[in-house]
Amino acid sequence: MPVDAKVAAVKAKVGRFAVRLFVALLFALLALTAKTAAAGDEGTVDDTGLATVQSCTRYGPVDVRYGFGFWEACQVSVAWNRAGYRSTETIRPPYLSSADIGHQVRVDRLYDRHSGHMTVAHDYPRHTWVFAFVSVPCMGIAFFVLMWPILRTVRRRRGTQQTAHP
Repeated sequence: MPVDAKVAAVKAKVGRFAVRLFVALLFALLALTAKTAAAGDEGTVDDTGLATVQSCTRYGPVDVRYGFGFWEACQVSVAWNRAGYRSTETIRPPYLSSADIGHQVRVDRLYDRHSGHMTVAHDYPRHTWVFAFVSVPCMGIAFFVLMWPILRTVRRRRGTQQTAHP
């Protein structure tokens, strides 16, 4: 095989991999966007409190934690009801925005055995169906797009082995 043909073959493989990587990244970011918008934080409510929003940090238009769009994580000072103390917490998107600075909001402290404690806005609607029907399939597609060449190679090798040994 001439050198030019080998170089062209390598460039084609690199190009296909770059396209697969881009498509997988796109679907992964779509999944993160859906997860952030769904506000699918689940867990047992440990405590409730009244929080004063102190400041917010804006993320976007593309962020590896929250996906596409502009999102704000806000620092709040919380007076916890049950525990009886004050603490400063960060509430991640999508619960609050910079429009809430200076206002008081009710918050819940959730406990989940996987992620530990998390503070969320009390009355924010949670759309877990968005996470289940958008985020999870997008992550599956991203995984499949990246794994397809490997799966195809394994399938070809199994087919070759089966035909070689009748």
